[in-house]
Amino acid sequence: TVTSTVTNYNTQITIPAAATTGIEIVFSVGAQVSGTFTVGNFQLELGSTATTFSRSGGSIGGETALCQRYYERFSDATSFFGPGFVNGATLIYGIYTMKVEKRALPTFSSSSATAFTYFTPATGTLTGTANSASNLSSTKTAVFQVTGAGMTGGQGGMLGLAAASWFELSSEL
Repeated sequence: TVTSTVTNYNTQITIPAAATTGIEIVFSVGAQVSGTFTVGNFQLELGSTATTFSRSGGSIGGETALCQRYYERFSDATSFFGPGFVNGATLIYGIYTMKVEKRALPTFSSSSATAFTYFTPATGTLTGTANSASNLSSTKTAVFQVTGAGMTGGQGGMLGLAAASWFELSSEL
């Protein structure tokens, strides 16, 4: 029973096995027909024991890093994101090191017109497109294969994105 006194309440719910893509929790106060209902310091627990409420207390940077374990997006066309190596006249291999290690092997997706730029001291900036959704066999690095033209094998350089392009790595549950 909800009263006008500020009180800690707890209840147990069982999340059904079919809830594989998310859950919705609705708060209601039953017979209350008027007034204000305020919820603060909401906390979900794993298991059936309610613990003392805790705040993360972390910095924004720390909270961001925790979020990046699940998802990150790169869309900065003004900077290069990783080293690359030209293999032959048309193929570049590039490496992207993720901001934080992902919680699981991520999936890769990109804008429909993702274009990569590749800078080498010998030939300047070249533009190509990803012909591989990257080698995601690691939770920390992604290896891109980019096709281009007019390159010289054996050159090293830096890989980046062209304007309006992006890619993302997701390890969502």
